[in-house]
Amino acid sequence: MKIDVYSNMHNEEVILPFWLRHYETIADRIFIWEDESTDATKKILSKHPKVTFLPMEKHGDDDVYWTTTLFPQYEKYSRCVADWVIIADADEFIYHPHLLNVLEEEKRKGTQVIQCSGFTMISEGLPTTTGQIYDEIKIGLPDKTESKWTIHSANIRVRYPKGRHGPIHEHNAFVRNRETGIKLLHYRYLGEKYFEERDKKILERNRMVYHFKKEYSRQESRTRPDGTRGPVLDWYAERKGRATNVVDNL
Repeated sequence: MKIDVYSNMHNEEVILPFWLRHYETIADRIFIWEDESTDATKKILSKHPKVTFLPMEKHGDDDVYWTTTLFPQYEKYSRCVADWVIIADADEFIYHPHLLNVLEEEKRKGTQVIQCSGFTMISEGLPTTTGQIYDEIKIGLPDKTESKWTIHSANIRVRYPKGRHGPIHEHNAFVRNRETGIKLLHYRYLGEKYFEERDKKILERNRMVYHFKKEYSRQESRTRPDGTRGPVLDWYAERKGRATNVVDNL
């Protein structure tokens, strides 16, 4: 079993050590598009023996460029080399206590594309563990927007829509499975301060690409984890008390 992981990174020094610690346990190779970070992100990545940097010509938070130009590069590096490809953002952790066994079984059955059940993980602060982040932060809420087809065979032609939130192009032609028990743990809400600061940075990166003048607002109406629209931080404030253990509960 050979697994290649792909991700684009910009200023992720806080979560990146946990991300690498997780994916190094399952990945043979980790391919990164490093997007002009100004913090220690590139330095951390450079020291990891499994990381290879891939070139990129456009910078900024440009989902269209990522999905049409960057992500398809797996065909060059992974086709006929790896069994599975995982494309995961810096705050996305593909989780199952027996992940490699599950992927081996799915390959045996002929599965080509796997949907992971999405959860937004909840913490009032940053993780402090020297182990895996999901051993410390285990509670979360179901997240419809994070249930993604994010694992696929290296030998099929996959094209994702903007944001990777919808079905992959031509997914009906593939052998699919959404009932494997594999979860996508989205470590986005690590306290209100971290969440809001990250949101502001993403907005600034968006403005680089799309040149809009919109200012950050906590009350902006956006798609929330349950699929409704409204202020996102208000949604967390109202519901985080309902979070349950989604790591140990399979």
